[in-house]
Amino acid sequence: MKGIVLAALLMVAALPARGYDDGGYVSYGTGGKSCGTWQEDRRAGGFKKTILATWVTGYVTGYNAWVEGSNDVGEGTDIDGLLAWIDNYCAENPLNSISKAASALIWHLMTR
Repeated sequence: MKGIVLAALLMVAALPARGYDDGGYVSYGTGGKSCGTWQEDRRAGGFKKTILATWVTGYVTGYNAWVEGSNDVGEGTDIDGLLAWIDNYCAENPLNSISKAASALIWHLMTR
């Protein structure tokens, strides 16, 4: 029962935000929020922190699934490393969207 409630809450929490990324696509859910919100929610911890981690790991997983030749763009790091990279990016770019931060993360991972 707890799992169903948590899943429903995650879906509801992801609905309100929608924004445009510089890549010309619409980002739904948490990705449309600002990096300033990222920083606040990461500090708050709990449920909000979990939503952020879920969105970013889903973004990276989507990249791995859909980009030919990439089965693990984050090879050599773990989820904590990916989230720490976003923490640093958002600290330097609080007005950018979380989806832009995630795109920058993918670019960083591809070019290292």
